[in-house]
Amino acid sequence: DPGLPDLGDGNIAVAAQRSYLRALKSLGVSGFRIDAAKHMSLKQLARIFTPDITDGMLIFGELITGGGVGNIEYERFLAPWLGQTAHSAYDFPLHASLRQGFGFGGDLAILADPARVGQALPDERAITFTLTHDMPNNAGFRGLLLDPVDETLAYAYLLGRAGGLPMVYSDHNESGDGRWIDAYLRADLAAMIDFHNRSADQDMRMLASDPCFLLFRRGIIGLVGINKCGNAVDVDLDLSAEKLLGQQDYRDVLSGHLLRIDRADYRVSLPPRSARMWLRQAEAPQ
Repeated sequence: DPGLPDLGDGNIAVAAQRSYLRALKSLGVSGFRIDAAKHMSLKQLARIFTPDITDGMLIFGELITGGGVGNIEYERFLAPWLGQTAHSAYDFPLHASLRQGFGFGGDLAILADPARVGQALPDERAITFTLTHDMPNNAGFRGLLLDPVDETLAYAYLLGRAGGLPMVYSDHNESGDGRWIDAYLRADLAAMIDFHNRSADQDMRMLASDPCFLLFRRGIIGLVGINKCGNAVDVDLDLSAEKLLGQQDYRDVLSGHLLRIDRADYRVSLPPRSARMWLRQAEAPQ
């Protein structure tokens, strides 16, 4: 990145920085984001973020890469960060997979298990996102934005899946797009967040996928379906080995659509360009 200088590790005068971070922590701040972390040496960062500062805090870095394992930026910056620190990081490898999968003509099945092929960070280290503040507000990053519908579908994926700590972007129209104003108040995003919170301790298994759709379960309490294509998709499932059986009702937190899963051979219909996040009625908010 020629736009920023690299900071060496020769500056040991970091007492003021540590005092500032300790003061913020004493005021109730619960975490720190390290901007442009790949331009700072790990030795210098260790001088600043001492154990008394990091204890009990979420610390994560911004290390922009164009992908995961095999990408030169990942190998040069993000892999050493993961290997030599205990901090989390923006999951840029997964974001690259999101853009590839949801892009026009892309194959959504690459999101079935991106971590297995090194295209997502380890669950416990990942800050997942559809966009960061840089993307709407910096001309050099606007090419990373998803189509508005695909952005919503990507949120359903991030907030429906297991693993990572998902981040929702919201602003006050600094970009002038009018697209993300108080986004955290949107009814669909609020419902997705509620689904995420209620299914947080559940395992995940991908049930079916192809270039147009993903369908996965969260334990026995949730089922997530995403169809990025312009035509409806019917998915025939064999649930004989699954726990999603019996006279159980699952209601989509986004549309209110009700499923009653009462047999092992079950067909799920996904409308075009939409997501469904069915939550077992017993878990649904009253």
